[in-house]
Amino acid sequence: RFRSSTNVEDAEGFTGAGLYDSFSGCLLDDLDTDTTGPSACDPAEAQERGVFRAIRTVYASFYNDNAYLERLRHGVDETKVGMGVLVHHSFPDEEELANGVATLDFRYTFGSTLEGKLVTQLGAESVTNPDGTALPEVVEVFAYNDSADYTLRQYSSRVPLGAPVMGWLDDYRGFLTLFRSAALGWRQLHPEQSRFLLDFEYKKDVNLGLVVKQVRPIPQPAVGEPVTAFLLDDPQDWVVAQREAADVFANHRLKSVWRMQARAMRMTPASLAGGIYGDGRLERVENGNLEVLSGPVAGWPEASATPDGTYQRWATGLGADRRSWELQVPLTTTVTGATPPVFTLNDFDPMVTVTHATPMPWVDYDGAFRTTTIETVFLEPRRPVTPGSTLVRRSLAHGRGARVETSFYWPDEPPLAGGYTAPLVRFEETRLTGLTTAPIVLRGYYSQTYRPGHHNFTEDFIFEPRLEPGVPAATLAELEALDIRYLHVQAGFVEPLFHVVGLDGKLRRL
Repeated sequence: RFRSSTNVEDAEGFTGAGLYDSFSGCLLDDLDTDTTGPSACDPAEAQERGVFRAIRTVYASFYNDNAYLERLRHGVDETKVGMGVLVHHSFPDEEELANGVATLDFRYTFGSTLEGKLVTQLGAESVTNPDGTALPEVVEVFAYNDSADYTLRQYSSRVPLGAPVMGWLDDYRGFLTLFRSAALGWRQLHPEQSRFLLDFEYKKDVNLGLVVKQVRPIPQPAVGEPVTAFLLDDPQDWVVAQREAADVFANHRLKSVWRMQARAMRMTPASLAGGIYGDGRLERVENGNLEVLSGPVAGWPEASATPDGTYQRWATGLGADRRSWELQVPLTTTVTGATPPVFTLNDFDPMVTVTHATPMPWVDYDGAFRTTTIETVFLEPRRPVTPGSTLVRRSLAHGRGARVETSFYWPDEPPLAGGYTAPLVRFEETRLTGLTTAPIVLRGYYSQTYRPGHHNFTEDFIFEPRLEPGVPAATLAELEALDIRYLHVQAGFVEPLFHVVGLDGKLRRL
């Protein structure tokens, strides 16, 4: 394999990643007795593809369009540019299981910290020079000393939905070990640097296993004047986060699915004043019914936005069912230093606050019944069930015969120093018995809600059968006769506490 190696590539002031091309040469084509094809290494190639041809093609890539324009943009004097050629082991496409690029920020102060992204694609389909027909996998990693947390942010479109590109989590942990080794080597060369950014190209090979193909430093600009950042559209579904935040009643009543389109803009005060949203789609439950609000967000009922774009407000429902909505996205509008000045809505932590016209019931930590007119929940991208996710089962019984058998997933996240509270990934199934003649089976998003207490020592659940498609009308009629709209269970105490919200919206003990 022959690769470019120029004095305007892999340098502190000019990385040049992906500007030039690499090519493989077939030695058999050079050693045979003719100069005609097909290639001895690939019969599908009509012409011979020998070593000399590969070297010439690498040199010719010096004048790739992107390479020429990038040198022009940086004012490089082309008479002072030289190119050499690096020869290394070839990774045939058929032997390549995965390839990727990692950009990691290493910090060595009170401990060893790294964070960044691994962008990986299946097989030999290039990540560094993609053709735009496929999405790569994106995994975010944060590590402190010996512990590490991995979050799969985007799936590859080349693997079945829900599957990672490589072995989860062994291969990712293996690469992190290799990346840390390279970082320690960099520190030996530059002991004065307690923080640096490294870019890795890596492969998983049938024969060689995990391979770090190359590493280069990414130069960091000096901290100067703040730069106004850009907001780009990258639509992704948001759902209500069922984690140690808000409370289970707010999580349930405000259960929703969001897809908000960002207006592409440079986030100047003038641009933000026009609102940050284009079209939007909000699917939510209103008084027991699934309803959708869609179209230009500025046209939603009673829509308004704050001049800085942080808050978007509107209203739904009438009279006692009226809800005043407020979507808050804490924007970062300026950056300094090495922080990239490009964001999407998914880079922030959206929060929704709803003011109800009618007081809503909830149960505090001590089991006291209370009401509120203001509820707040947090939004997050849908969490995927991965091969390493933990399936949790709970069996909760009431003294009068009611029983809850529920199963759900926690993410595959290693415990952090000082403890960890696992959030909900997804419910698998809930079976309610002892309330109605036939068992009630729930599998949907809207009919089941979870909120973990600190370190998962306690857990709150809400189950609302009328929001589950397919529950028989006769079963719903039985619940109505019992004056049960939904069931709330507090678990983690000596005995689980069962409460119900009746048709009048009031709480009572079961």
